[in-house]
Amino acid sequence: MHSESTSRQTKRTRALRRTIDRLARRLQWMQTRNQQISNARLVVFIVAIGLLFIPPATIKWVFLFLVGVLFFYLVIRHHFHDQRMKRYQALHHIKKTNLARATVKWDALPPPAINKKDGYSDIGDALNLVGEKSLHHLMDISISDRGSLRLAQWLTADDPEIATTLDRQRIVEALAAQPRFRERLLLEFYQTSKKKMDSKRLVEWLSIPMPERHVAIAMGVSFLLIIFSIALFGAGHVYPLANLWLVPYALYGILFLSRISSLVPLLDAAQHLDDELGVFRRVLLFIERYTFHHQPRLTELLAVFQAPGKRPSKSIRLLKIGAFCIGLRNNPITALLLNMVFPWDMVFAWWTLRQRSSLRKAFPIWLDTLSTLESLNSLANFAYLNPDYHFPHLVEQPVPGSAVFKARSLGHPLIAPKNKVTNDFAIENIGDICLITGSNMAGKSTFLKTVGINLMLAYAGAPVSASSLTTGFFKIRTCINVGDSLTDGVSAFYAEVKRLKEIMKQIEQSDAVPVLYLIDEILRGTNNRERLIGSQAMVEWLTQTRSVGLISTHDLELTALESAYERIFNYHFSETIQDGKMHFLFKLQHGPCPTTNALEIMKGEGLPVFI
Repeated sequence: MHSESTSRQTKRTRALRRTIDRLARRLQWMQTRNQQISNARLVVFIVAIGLLFIPPATIKWVFLFLVGVLFFYLVIRHHFHDQRMKRYQALHHIKKTNLARATVKWDALPPPAINKKDGYSDIGDALNLVGEKSLHHLMDISISDRGSLRLAQWLTADDPEIATTLDRQRIVEALAAQPRFRERLLLEFYQTSKKKMDSKRLVEWLSIPMPERHVAIAMGVSFLLIIFSIALFGAGHVYPLANLWLVPYALYGILFLSRISSLVPLLDAAQHLDDELGVFRRVLLFIERYTFHHQPRLTELLAVFQAPGKRPSKSIRLLKIGAFCIGLRNNPITALLLNMVFPWDMVFAWWTLRQRSSLRKAFPIWLDTLSTLESLNSLANFAYLNPDYHFPHLVEQPVPGSAVFKARSLGHPLIAPKNKVTNDFAIENIGDICLITGSNMAGKSTFLKTVGINLMLAYAGAPVSASSLTTGFFKIRTCINVGDSLTDGVSAFYAEVKRLKEIMKQIEQSDAVPVLYLIDEILRGTNNRERLIGSQAMVEWLTQTRSVGLISTHDLELTALESAYERIFNYHFSETIQDGKMHFLFKLQHGPCPTTNALEIMKGEGLPVFI
């Protein structure tokens, strides 16, 4: 393949590399400086120890005081320097990861947040939308698991909602011009956590059953018993009351032991959430204070976090106080001492329940809005890193005389820019069928996936790998990478037949939004004669429907259908042979494929083939 990189993409990549190199040099200097401060602190500490052995004198204590001040200054200096270095390390990581995303370097990307492709329809696997080395893997910069899941849902939504898509595209286009916001948000996150926030655990914590009223009553009775016991204990020094104070104290102990088992699930859950809440609060603090100038749509997006007097970070801070105090009971001895004279567990269980009650409605809304913001950030970052990509022109209703799909320099976003070959392509009318023939490895399957993945990008609200794209709205259906299933006892051919039947059913049920189908190597799992008969019947049926699509095939006989049906068009990919080696062009051309290469490939690999 040859390079078709353009100047803007190259400039963006070079700028990222320069920034990464500059940050690396800065980090190296900071590490050296950090070591120097550590060494100086050690020397000062040794000097302080030495001064202790000097005979007592006024000057000794003066020097010892000055050395102590210097030591604490170096401790504070080291702390702030260390925090600053962590910030630079996080920024360096963000820039390196962005460079990997821009150049499609899979080995330099973090592991994918979603490994399983189940639950994302057939299209998720067929078009490499989710999983390892997928579009989701390349784009995802979410800071929570919920943000990653939402992005995956957007990318695999094969039945687009027109109004939602158009609105999301406008937001992503505006957010793409805000790299500082995305970078700062990631910085705040990476400085407190190395893994995504567990939103599911945060939400589940809200639903742990715990009657607040019962806890409040138990806490109130415990306070009364403790106060009564203290009063009796004090009175025992004045009046002959023997050890009556032990009675209310024993009742407190019985009440505490009877209630503690029911409090443990809530206490443990709150304690385990402490770290998650810390990350969540830091992110919210940043969002609450950030202002988008002259961007009303983005300002509206953050409004739920910036309502006066209802800042989420304040509520989270109160919740974290409870989680911190609950954490003090980890040590059994500490827990015993804390609860001996104060109903510690009951108080902070009640405190946590009170905060939880006030957050029960707002908390899911914050998480939901944050996950939406994260997904929009991923799409916007994708746009920023690929300045040669363009936002598509999405047409709600087909314009008479205009193509329903028209792209210039259309390429596959999962192919590195230096290896990407692009094509111009158009589908003029609903009902058109594009038959694509070509040799093995010439690019048929990749082109079908290129059309599909760019449409999914367009419907998600992102820019596409093209210099321009005008398209209507379609329900995307695929028959690509269909394999057998040993567990279900289904052969690859039968699985493909079932998939084709599903496509037919969707076409028959289609309403205002027509189906666009992508069928790769139609009926390849059966013999030549039956494949040709079945493929021809399928194509002829499709000509009578309100759908549009691309079908790749090795059966050159199918290309004769172009002369029989005005809505069928032949395209092909070909290759050249130079010095005994095949060179693939990966350029889409009109007409049926004039060459084949199966025997050449077999011969080139040493199989006993005579040509």
